[in-house]
Amino acid sequence: MNDSESAPFTIETLSNFDMKIIKGVPWAEDMYKVVEGNIRKIFLNWIDVVLTLSKNEEDINEWKNIFIDNISEAGCEMVKDIQVIHAKVVISIENSFDKIEGLAKSLNTELPKLSLEETGLYPKSLELKQHIRQLEKQLEEKQNELNKLLRKHTSLCQALGKDPNNVQEPALLVDKIVFYEKIIDELEQERFQLNEKFFIWSDEIIAMAQELQYEPKTSFETSIIKRQDQQVTLTEVNMKALEKFYYKMKTEYKNFTEEICDLRNKIENLWDLLEVEFIYREEIRQKSKGNSIKTLQVLRKENGRCKELKMANLKKFIHQAREKIVALWEECQCSQNDKDAFEWFHSDHYNEDLLQLHELCLDKWQAYAEENKEILSLLNKHRQYWKKLVELEEPTNPRDRFNNRGGKLLLEEKERKKLKSLIPKVEENLLDLARKYESLKNREFYTYGETVEEYIHNLHAEKENIKKEKCTARKAQRNTPGFPSTSKAGSTMGSMMCPKTTPRKRLFQSKNGSVAKKMKHEEYASTDSKVMNTRKRLSMERKKRLNKIRKSIRHINVSSDATFVTFRNDLNSREDIRSTLVTSDQLE
Repeated sequence: MNDSESAPFTIETLSNFDMKIIKGVPWAEDMYKVVEGNIRKIFLNWIDVVLTLSKNEEDINEWKNIFIDNISEAGCEMVKDIQVIHAKVVISIENSFDKIEGLAKSLNTELPKLSLEETGLYPKSLELKQHIRQLEKQLEEKQNELNKLLRKHTSLCQALGKDPNNVQEPALLVDKIVFYEKIIDELEQERFQLNEKFFIWSDEIIAMAQELQYEPKTSFETSIIKRQDQQVTLTEVNMKALEKFYYKMKTEYKNFTEEICDLRNKIENLWDLLEVEFIYREEIRQKSKGNSIKTLQVLRKENGRCKELKMANLKKFIHQAREKIVALWEECQCSQNDKDAFEWFHSDHYNEDLLQLHELCLDKWQAYAEENKEILSLLNKHRQYWKKLVELEEPTNPRDRFNNRGGKLLLEEKERKKLKSLIPKVEENLLDLARKYESLKNREFYTYGETVEEYIHNLHAEKENIKKEKCTARKAQRNTPGFPSTSKAGSTMGSMMCPKTTPRKRLFQSKNGSVAKKMKHEEYASTDSKVMNTRKRLSMERKKRLNKIRKSIRHINVSSDATFVTFRNDLNSREDIRSTLVTSDQLE
């Protein structure tokens, strides 16, 4: 109950307002005129009745008091009624504000701005109620949207095996909608990834199970292999079970395929060992295509058959294995100690164990050769280069120099220079590979019992020692009594008869522009008479050949822009011309 209802309400308690409050208010001024006229009319009619009714003052006073009380009471009731309406409007506005505030907060919107001076309280209360209805409609729409999100969230949680109530949602409706939209996006992404993973794994499992002819052992495995996807929810437990099943099948399939591959390799080796015909091999290969249980059964059967044949021919196969081992030892450049380490090489107790030991030795050296094929190949190349260089630097029979048709000596000199340039590079690469091997294996690499460094050092040392021995031998030969002297008369012929042993000297150019080679040679020890006769005979032959060359050169028509190549080709085309130049190794 408000104050107007609890307090006494009389004419005396009413406020005394000035008439100024209605000034400028047309409807109040009009109302006052009507009320004033009506009251005057009522009052005068009442007076007229009273005047005719009685002259007694007491009666008139009583009727007068009743009239005044009734008029006052009626007026007070009217004021009271309007005040009650006012109070209700104010309360309505207050309630509307409270409700709007709650709705605006839930909808995350701003509060409406009110101006009571323009319309008054009652129209504003109606306006607020209209605004409340609009906000309530928006709230209902948002609530429906939230309800849809909640249903979707619950569905996703059930599909993923999660508790939908295990979330801490915000208090406001709009925030709840944003919150669940984000959660649903994350759950849908998670479900998509799990679905993708599920179908990829299940497809691979089915493919492997078909090849392995795998029989499922649990209801879960059955649902995967039989494509009963609707029975499998993407829960954390199920995904872990699927992952475990997937890797189990993958391991089995890997072992399965490895066994098939291993059997194929073994059978191929056994076929080579048994010298099986090509037609039979193709027949088995056609029967054992792909990776299936049938293929595995065919290969196992064939492997068993070949093993039985192998057991019947152990001695033959052991000797064949020994031949391969010897070839591998040579390929791997093994030392005698490496060979002696295989103590069963000469055993004559032919049994399966002995054959297996030989096969293990083969596997060992085959793996070694494959692992170190780069350095082994480079060592072989170095040996070829070194052998060729030694051959090119060996002294040549003096008689062979007169057969230098086609510029053979020039080609040999070119090849010798090339080898001297290549060999240091190969040696540097060999040392790098040897260091890498030592770093990786924690042991040195050996070639025929020597380290790479020792091998290279010993080759160069041996070459240097041979050179010194030859030099010592030549000095001893010069000091031998009866050795011919190198005088002017015999220097030319002596140098032509001596084998090439001394290193090359620089070319020098004569005054007339011709190129000559200054040479120093050893001479053979013989009797003075035999040497002189030989010198005279060779000198005569040399003069004849030089005269033929000079005549031939005069007949060659060489233009001003002719090249040395043209000149050389023309000379090579003439069979009667021979080079009198000695090899470059005879030059000092």
